[in-house]
Amino acid sequence: MKTESHSIRGNAGRSAVYTGWLRHRRFAPVSHEFTYPVFMLYLDLDELETMFGEKWYCSLNRPNILSFRRSDYFDPDGGDLK
Repeated sequence: MKTESHSIRGNAGRSAVYTGWLRHRRFAPVSHEFTYPVFMLYLDLDELETMFGEKWYCSLNRPNILSFRRSDYFDPDGGDLK
């Protein structure tokens, strides 16, 4: 998979969006291949409040177009994610 990194907040932060292409190729029983674009977010946990508070379409622990919910990761009643 070939990837590129694009900073989410310019040079100010460490969070980034990695973009690339995933390729699959099979030779048997029938030759078949496909390629499609992929992206992944690298989120610096120290930047969450700043990042998700800067845009109207981003929310921290609330529904929105792009949201990060603490309860989706590990123990929701637990402490820090680090």
